[in-house]
Amino acid sequence: MIDTMADDSGNAPEVAEGAESYVAALQTRLVEVEVKLSFAEDLLDSLNSIVIRQQQQIDAMRQELINLRGQVSTHDVDGMPRQLQDELPPHY
Repeated sequence: MIDTMADDSGNAPEVAEGAESYVAALQTRLVEVEVKLSFAEDLLDSLNSIVIRQQQQIDAMRQELINLRGQVSTHDVDGMPRQLQDELPPHY
């Protein structure tokens, strides 16, 4: 443990050279971790935006598919709307 208390003269004690390099290494590692965290947060935000946009596209395509299915079921093969009077009864 590093003693950071001042001595009787009011001067801070000298920290051993090995401890200074250890603290400097820890500070460097901490900065690197903070930078990586920042990039990870940016990536997460970007991926969230992509997922939201893709879900909106899926929802729009699903609605379009529902609309197309509705059009197909109400139209005959030639594209004209089906009418019940054009349909032959089952015994013909």
